[in-house]
Amino acid sequence: MKSSDIIILVVWLPKYAVVRFQSILDGEDGLATLRCTDKTSGEQELWTTKVQMDELRRWLAGMPPELEVKIVREDVFRGGGIN
Repeated sequence: MKSSDIIILVVWLPKYAVVRFQSILDGEDGLATLRCTDKTSGEQELWTTKVQMDELRRWLAGMPPELEVKIVREDVFRGGGIN
């Protein structure tokens, strides 16, 4: 994996927590970009770089417990697709 690779960390959280989670993330300038590809599953994608991945994981570990954030999986995006 190269330091320039883009990492997609897929997390799950309940629907009621999405807006609050996004608001908290918006305060973390440049940490990750939030994408939701399936509004029914509760899964959200956090796009970040390999360099910022450790910081993102620490940030997620510090989330309030009532948000119920769970890491589902980690993917690597390289140029035209997910590996």
